[in-house]
Amino acid sequence: MQILQGAAHRQEEARLRTLRSLEDSCIAGDLSAIRAVLSSMDASAATALVNHAASGRNTLLFKASEYGHRDVVAFLIENGADGRTHPVTKYSPLYIAAYNGKKEVSRVVNDNDEQHLFNIRRKCIDRVLLGTCLPIVH
Repeated sequence: MQILQGAAHRQEEARLRTLRSLEDSCIAGDLSAIRAVLSSMDASAATALVNHAASGRNTLLFKASEYGHRDVVAFLIENGADGRTHPVTKYSPLYIAAYNGKKEVSRVVNDNDEQHLFNIRRKCIDRVLLGTCLPIVH
């Protein structure tokens, strides 16, 4: 039993190291590093990792949107990033891109993630297109 637990623990540690590396690449806009990691995985594992948000962290799409890396955002969406809102802050990749004035990223996220961004888009679209997005007060 301990052997199996140890193997599972090592596998999870490796997955989290990969996730941290991908997160750093999203912040830096290093598409080639992101592409290399995700292309080495099967599609379902890559999608799961792209949408993983452990311990209150943001997704890779959120990070790339926050820093304005349009090509990384487009690649993540092509690889299954779903644009979900953060469970605590309720901010989405579209919101953070618009808030930070990343108009091109806002357009990519808005145009490509129809299903998951419908509610946020409804609230933010005017602000996104005008470039005047302010925090939404509930």
